[in-house]
Amino acid sequence: KAVHVVRNPYDQISTCVLYDDYVHLPEYIKVALKDIDSTQKVLKHKSVTVAKYKAAMTALQAKGDNETFAAARYSNEIILQNCIHKLVAGVSAVTKMAGLIGLSNVIEVHNADLVSDPKDTMGKLCSWLEVECAPEYLEACASKVFKSVSRTRDMLLWSPTMIAKVEEEVIQTYPFFNRYS
Repeated sequence: KAVHVVRNPYDQISTCVLYDDYVHLPEYIKVALKDIDSTQKVLKHKSVTVAKYKAAMTALQAKGDNETFAAARYSNEIILQNCIHKLVAGVSAVTKMAGLIGLSNVIEVHNADLVSDPKDTMGKLCSWLEVECAPEYLEACASKVFKSVSRTRDMLLWSPTMIAKVEEEVIQTYPFFNRYS
């Protein structure tokens, strides 16, 4: 049996862009966090850098600094296209694997469902795996789940061309993404 966790493809692609190009993010962070002491070192680990970038962008939005927010957003379509190809390669492999083991042996778990109702989603997963789950277990699982879905898609400027590419190459091609159209 296999568990296929599905996340909004726009968020997956956006996260890929931010991770692939994280070396350039410290400059964006500096712009966005211009009020912060400039002697602070920006850590080079991808997840830390992206987390700081997210925090900086959120702070800019909250301050209403639309000009700096717009300047700090990333819009490199070459990297975006590359990340679309990476996603397609990954979901193509998942689709082939599902064909090999049989669709009845694969369950799809949408990240958004897990975040919005972790106990119910985990309960369904346990049931599908034919594993008994005590209420305490489901409660413990639920306590580890993020309180909201990460919307990295909001950090990028999506051109109509790139949106159309995602619709055509990802959402229309792979049925498990249909709800994200």
